[in-house]
Amino acid sequence: MLKNMTQGSPLRLIVGFSLPLIIGMVLQLFYGMTDTIIVGHILGWRALGAVGASGVTVFLLFSFIFSLTGGFAILTGQKFGAQDMAGVRRSMTTSLLLSTVTAIIVISAALLGLDNILTWLQTPAELYGWCREYLVIIIAGHLAIAVYNVFSSTLRALGDSKTPLYFLIVSTLLNIALDLLFLLKFHWGIQGVAYATVVSQLVSGILCAFYTLHHFPELRLSRADWKPYQVKEHLRLGIPLGIQSSCIAFSCVVMQGSLNTLGDVAVAGFATACQVDRLFTIFIYAVTTTVGAFAAQNFGSRRFDRICNGCTDASYFILALAVIGYVGTTTFYPAFTRIFVGKDQVEILLPYVRDFMYYRSPFYIFLGLMFIYRNALQSMGYSLLPLLSGFSDLVFRSVLCVALGRIWGYRGVCLGDVLSWVITCFLLGVPYFLTIRRRTGNFLRTPYRN
Repeated sequence: MLKNMTQGSPLRLIVGFSLPLIIGMVLQLFYGMTDTIIVGHILGWRALGAVGASGVTVFLLFSFIFSLTGGFAILTGQKFGAQDMAGVRRSMTTSLLLSTVTAIIVISAALLGLDNILTWLQTPAELYGWCREYLVIIIAGHLAIAVYNVFSSTLRALGDSKTPLYFLIVSTLLNIALDLLFLLKFHWGIQGVAYATVVSQLVSGILCAFYTLHHFPELRLSRADWKPYQVKEHLRLGIPLGIQSSCIAFSCVVMQGSLNTLGDVAVAGFATACQVDRLFTIFIYAVTTTVGAFAAQNFGSRRFDRICNGCTDASYFILALAVIGYVGTTTFYPAFTRIFVGKDQVEILLPYVRDFMYYRSPFYIFLGLMFIYRNALQSMGYSLLPLLSGFSDLVFRSVLCVALGRIWGYRGVCLGDVLSWVITCFLLGVPYFLTIRRRTGNFLRTPYRN
């Protein structure tokens, strides 16, 4: 069901929209955890480290495509807020065509340069073969994921966070079944994990596209809808967001490179800690993603009063989630670590998970506020400011992780990561509040207009 977010209580809309997103992210996390648990218990901790290290590489290569599509969906949401359904359909098809072409180019370049990428990342020799086998399959299958992302981003921009959830459930269950089949029955090793991921995403993408185009009358396409539509505006919103995410991804790659120099145990410990971290940060990501959809629709209807109040409500919600996340991660990290790896490996990795949690979780509030300010500015059409924040994130995370990593090792890398959140949060917060002040006359709350 498509949802008009320009009417009703902002907090109620944000919470209601966030719930399916949270469930979906939990399923995605469960899907990632399933891979981690199966790989860790069946193939060992070195294979687990390879999957974790490969995740950073995938993020680097494809963050541009995913964020590019998210930027396109901003225009789709604005058209929906303005009740322009013809514009919604044409925006969706333009997004699909532009995203597909971009994905093909990135996939081709990534496959050709994969060895150079792994070498540049200083991938430990013990993990190099595992990483390469896994990445070739994952990279080749990302076109299906890009297509699914177009339809899911479009539906979320139109206020429907439930339909993408249904197909995510299908993907998750299928992935688990294929993991067990390919590893336990066919003994395909780490390649089996990659094939399970690609096949499950492909099936989910096809089903989501078919269902969207046939179930929602407002989105049924005609030949006229396939004509290029406001391509420059799509690119104006999409490219800065894609570059911003690429900068963030590149800074994560620099951080991963610092980790790789510390050895395969540190890499595996960091990969395990990231899984524990995601159990709690998914709630923050869900709420801040909702802010983007909420702000885009209300920008289309010129309701800056609702954007102001909605972002303030979301900030208080994020504060509560950050406190819960801090208590949860610092209390239960040993139990979660035992889920991901075998008993004989827990004592090896637990100190790394502990340090990660104690350095990271106190800064969750800055992570949430950073994404609220960034998503709100992007959805109001201010694409340059989030782009500049991406460059700042690249510089500060890279410099801090490398410098502090050389001084304090693993703990320095963890600390450098979260300090970049704090800096970027303030860099985005200032223009956000100035924009809200200029549009509404207030910073945190403003009376609703008729």
